[in-house]
Amino acid sequence: QPYDPRLIPVLVEEVPSMHTCVPFLPELLSTADQPTRGFAILLAAEVARKYPLQQTEGIVNVALQRMREAVDSDATELLKMTLPILPVVAAAFPRSGLPRSVSVTEQAVELLASGRTIK
Repeated sequence: QPYDPRLIPVLVEEVPSMHTCVPFLPELLSTADQPTRGFAILLAAEVARKYPLQQTEGIVNVALQRMREAVDSDATELLKMTLPILPVVAAAFPRSGLPRSVSVTEQAVELLASGRTIK
């Protein structure tokens, strides 16, 4: 059971060892459980905001892929929960530092422009 997502910014900001969760994020992002996946997306974005490193950029790319999957499957609750991360990750990674990768900013704009209306 994930923690309340509203605690994520405080935890990442105040707990110095939160960066150690990065290796576990791919597993959380791969879960079929939508609340856990949403929590993982939010956590990935917040960790990337505080630690904008190449490793966290890779995790953010996975999180954005999960969001694209949510758009394709009409997982509106997950999208409602995670859309606010787009400006956060775009600001953390305005240009891609990963080889052969589309920038996080471009991916965020693409997600916003996907044309889906979320109710």
